Amino acid sequence: MRGTLTGQRYVDDILRPRVGALLNGLPGAIFDQDNARPHAARVAQDFLQLAVQDLWAHLPQDNIRCLINSMPDRVAACIAVGCGTTRY
Repeated sequence: MRGTLTGQRYVDDILRPRVGALLNGLPGAIFDQDNARPHAARVAQDFLQLAVQDLWAHLPQDNIRCLINSMPDRVAACIAVGCGTTRY
């Protein structure tokens, strides 16, 4: 890459073409940035926030609903063992 990497170039040339495919292809991946100026730029942070919201919105709702519905049993099991190990 020639020239200065600005926040906008970081979004346009690196994040936009790669971040969705990267995160979709690596379940459980953690995206970490090093606070370099282009990475910490408002435009980059805004892009990443929207990308994460979009990925979250497309998660299978059945999985989430099942987890939510299981919470009473999970909490009761935790209380019953004094916050020790449960089958969950």
